[in-house]
Amino acid sequence: MKSSLFCILLVSLFSFACTKTETVSETYQIPIYQRSTEAEAEAGLQQKAAENIQEFGNIYRYQDYLLVNELGKGIHIYDNSNPQSPTQISFMQIPGNYDLAIRNDVLFVDSYDDLLSLDIRDPNNIQLLHRKNNVFPQYHPSIGRIVGYKDTTVYYERDVDRNWPFGGSQEDNDAVFQTTNAGGKVQNPNQTGIGGSMARFTISGANLYTVDQNSLHSFNISNASQIQKVGDEYVSFMAEIETIFPYQNYVFIGSTNGVFIYNVSNPAQFQYVSEFTHARACDPVYVSDSLAFVTLRSNTNQRCIGTNNQLDVLNVTQIESPTLLQTFGMTSPYGLGVSDSLIFICEGEHGVKVFDFDKIYQNRQITGIQLNLKHHQNNLNARDVIPLKKSILVVGPNTVKQYSVDKEGKLNLISSIQ
Repeated sequence: MKSSLFCILLVSLFSFACTKTETVSETYQIPIYQRSTEAEAEAGLQQKAAENIQEFGNIYRYQDYLLVNELGKGIHIYDNSNPQSPTQISFMQIPGNYDLAIRNDVLFVDSYDDLLSLDIRDPNNIQLLHRKNNVFPQYHPSIGRIVGYKDTTVYYERDVDRNWPFGGSQEDNDAVFQTTNAGGKVQNPNQTGIGGSMARFTISGANLYTVDQNSLHSFNISNASQIQKVGDEYVSFMAEIETIFPYQNYVFIGSTNGVFIYNVSNPAQFQYVSEFTHARACDPVYVSDSLAFVTLRSNTNQRCIGTNNQLDVLNVTQIESPTLLQTFGMTSPYGLGVSDSLIFICEGEHGVKVFDFDKIYQNRQITGIQLNLKHHQNNLNARDVIPLKKSILVVGPNTVKQYSVDKEGKLNLISSIQ
């Protein structure tokens, strides 16, 4: 008994001696907002004749339609029943619009800090069903939109392990990867429409889920003429949220510091499940068949900061404890998508890379993947991709291109929207 007490005391003293508290600082980018007025936003909502797109944003596929966001201005609608020759139907001017999702012929969009539902059953005569005011204050307080960023420095205290061999602490983002966890259960999927990996809107069942800079929100959209906000969750102060991706009864939230996983089976009360922390970088995430594919992109001239350009592959079979399987070096990865055994990764000015992959098993457990480059389409600027059955949609800052994908993973251009 005395020996046990002595050991406990010795361990405690050793732990105390090997740690110290220090004040550290980190510099982050905070948003600069563009101001407008609600009256201007409402007056600017109108359907117009087809026109050219100046700056391409998110893309969304719904039935035979392709919808393309023009950053801050609205949605361009195309008839894509013939992918070889998509035809522009009209332009829905929506001031302060950046995100979109569709359920049952209803288009849900942001307009500054408002959420709008639009009836698109007749794409030539789109009708406003409901405007839910002031639901995105983090996007643009007092009706404003993020138009740039500026530096701010945060000071805080942390414990440093003197025995940690790399200097600093085990929590340094550029030194280690880590996971934290809580309980969770995998259930059946329920989705509508197809968006890209850079999306901040997603729909599951009768609920719309959105993310802003720090939070997750849910809206009941079963009655599109009377949208009801039902849930809010503050996700992180230190990490800036960028994307949301649905998987079964979960959402995977990509941020500048890692991936957060929430169970949203109860849209009024989200359940935190787990997270995977990585070095600071821009971070879309795509989930398929128990694997989460995460691209990390650094850029010292923008808010991504960091030094990492890579693809992380996570095993989320045990979703309450995601684990890093492997890391693959990339050039400048943006959005990504997965179709069967193919991964499509947008590399910005370096085009699109197509990989095939095989899971590596040991004792019936996934222990890694084998990744092989099949094709590199390098004659475009690619920001995000939507994989379809035998083709893909790729969006860049000034174009949307459609490619067929052959059995070898080679891309063949079908059509372009300029």
